[in-house]
Amino acid sequence: NNDADGGNQAALTLSGNQIQGSDVHINVTDSDFDSDDILSLISPNTVTPDVRILDNSEDVVDISRTDENDIAQAAAFGTITAGVIAADSADEAVSAGPATYQETQIKVDKDIFVESAEGPDATTFTTDTDEFFFNVSSNAEISGFTFSPTADDDQADVRLTSGASNIVDNVFTGPNGENRRAIAVSSDASIEIIDNTVSGYAEGIDVNDADGNLKVVRNTISNNEVGVSLGSNAGSSGSDAEINFNTIAGNTVGLNADDPDFDNVNATAVWWGDQSGPSGDDAPVANPGVGDEVIDDFSDQVNVTPFLGSPLDTLPESGYVIVTDQRDRIASQDSDEQETAEILVATLN
Repeated sequence: NNDADGGNQAALTLSGNQIQGSDVHINVTDSDFDSDDILSLISPNTVTPDVRILDNSEDVVDISRTDENDIAQAAAFGTITAGVIAADSADEAVSAGPATYQETQIKVDKDIFVESAEGPDATTFTTDTDEFFFNVSSNAEISGFTFSPTADDDQADVRLTSGASNIVDNVFTGPNGENRRAIAVSSDASIEIIDNTVSGYAEGIDVNDADGNLKVVRNTISNNEVGVSLGSNAGSSGSDAEINFNTIAGNTVGLNADDPDFDNVNATAVWWGDQSGPSGDDAPVANPGVGDEVIDDFSDQVNVTPFLGSPLDTLPESGYVIVTDQRDRIASQDSDEQETAEILVATLN
């Protein structure tokens, strides 16, 4: 506080309190109070949950909740919804502290990061209602959470309805029912789903009414009715689906390509649960194996070979790489311009 002469009248102190159950725990609006000073108000108190707004303007890989230089707003929130509402732009990240969150219907319509401070083991979403956790309609990223719904309903944990969104490093643990989906994609922009674990759902990743490119990479998708579902309205002319370096195993159906509109579905370098490769009468392989079933009634769209002969996590780090061959003659035969081809080099069986 400042006195009439502009001098410092008294310091703001807050300590020894247990603060919980509010959308906004602490919010300092005094313009003379620096946002990084919020740490001095939070640390002497027990604040649960503890959601903060961090500065992501420099695109730093590891921004810290305890570094005063990384604090963007002089506030501590009790819900992720309140944090999303308060976040201003793509230069800010909503950082959720360790807790079990029972929030649902969080609408992310800003180009921001929403991330767990300590990862999936410490930060869980749960609900027994037929509601989604996140609906993303922006260029946002959701990362580092565990989603554990108990109700088996016709809903998805995370819905991607528009915008180029990223779903990264989450754990989805479903109710083992016949209806719930982990991730539902209906966006008109490019989507990336990377480094997630998905199990216990009717459909792990459900893509329908989506027009942009799809990238599904380094995920473990297991023990679902359908691991990845590409509906008849998935993709559009000029868009591609890349489903590479995943473990898709232990599902009733690993990949169901129900006549999607993608130009190409590249599902190479996938571990299907057996070194013989995917199974299924419609699988686009000469000799179907005994791994997860691949359904592809239109085999000119889906490519599953080469597939991995062992799980990705058993390959040496130097065991696979994608290179671009500038000398590819086959690609250039039907074109006046020299084209290139991406070639997978991997340790296979």
